[in-house]
Amino acid sequence: MTARVAGVLLDEADTRLVVGVLDTLAVLTRQRGQRLRPDVVALRKRLTDAAAAPDVSASEPVPDSLFHSVYDTERSYEDTRSAARMLGITPHGVRHLLRTGRLEGHRHAGTWYVDRDSLIERTRQCRLPS
Repeated sequence: MTARVAGVLLDEADTRLVVGVLDTLAVLTRQRGQRLRPDVVALRKRLTDAAAAPDVSASEPVPDSLFHSVYDTERSYEDTRSAARMLGITPHGVRHLLRTGRLEGHRHAGTWYVDRDSLIERTRQCRLPS
């Protein structure tokens, strides 16, 4: 039986970061004469408690399939600069192809990553005589 995991996995440093952001939000909210919603206060408490006991583990092991669905380990990616060199165009041109769906990839933290298989296929199409 496969266990379904719902939620977000944060390491201890990220948990402390989110708690710090919530603390800053609380200060700014108080300065405006308001209070945080009760669910936000409860979230901060849960995160603080979790950071205090980071060695708490899941009741069941996390299935490998979960990690494969989150991290695509079978594919490799190129950044826009490398993709541009392979296609003979500018990085801006690569981003345009990604945004219009003519090239497969994904954006993470403001940076585009081009699927290498899609890039190779696009390179082949560009080299075919018309």
